[in-house]
Amino acid sequence: MKGYEALRTSAAWLDLSARGKIKLTGEDRARLLHAMTTNHIQQLTPGMGCYAFFLNDKGRILSDANILCRPDHFLLDLEPEARERFISTWITSSSPTM
Repeated sequence: MKGYEALRTSAAWLDLSARGKIKLTGEDRARLLHAMTTNHIQQLTPGMGCYAFFLNDKGRILSDANILCRPDHFLLDLEPEARERFISTWITSSSPTM
């Protein structure tokens, strides 16, 4: 309870190094993410970020992510198991590179 109290009253440190991280590059990276998520990715400029859901073709939630726009790539922060699913399911040979 000590850590929770510190978080509520001052500051706390949380290790998130095990989270899934993906660096997405390529000319179509914004278009791809915009089509796959619930947020307006194409409107992000470098330094901006957003929280978004990845959806299937029926609009059901597959995963969530924090997405950070950098000048030449997007950085995706996902749950560890979602990273593998993203790589194997959502990325094809004609898509942006990671």
